[in-house]
Amino acid sequence: MDIYGRGFIAADFFTYTYRISARADTRKRSLANHLNDRLTSYLELHETFVSRLHKPSEIVASYNLASLRKDSITFVILAAEKETSERHAYGYFAKQLYDVFLTVPSFEIRGKLQVTGKLDLHAFLVKGTENFISISNPVASPSLFPDISFTGGTVLVNKSRIELFCISETPSPLGKK
Repeated sequence: MDIYGRGFIAADFFTYTYRISARADTRKRSLANHLNDRLTSYLELHETFVSRLHKPSEIVASYNLASLRKDSITFVILAAEKETSERHAYGYFAKQLYDVFLTVPSFEIRGKLQVTGKLDLHAFLVKGTENFISISNPVASPSLFPDISFTGGTVLVNKSRIELFCISETPSPLGKK
């Protein structure tokens, strides 16, 4: 954090064609909350490095300051697993953990989805108010280059970019409140 009250989080942002490694200025909020904020269309980035998806180790551009349109983000990979929206679910429902597989343009993503209570996939994808959903323990691979993979603690996936969303039939309980 700096003297201006900003909060920064390092992340890899993926668009249709690029990987953007940067520090996002989230102003002391979680990145998930900032991405789901409908009042802003852009995300301020610092120490930005841009690479093409098929050559992720080759930096094609780097800048100290950039602005990224949030609706152009396909997904974001974070090192921390606890980077979720600050939404609170009240009640005494058991938390369930599902294995998931989803496709977004140019990528396949595998990971774990945590939900409270029984998962209604339609309601989860269509009726929810959040634009980005959190998947833990992700492995993302370009569909044309499956030998390349990106991992982290959490992936935030833009729901409007999801082409296919598959879940395991039986969840594993995480515990009860």
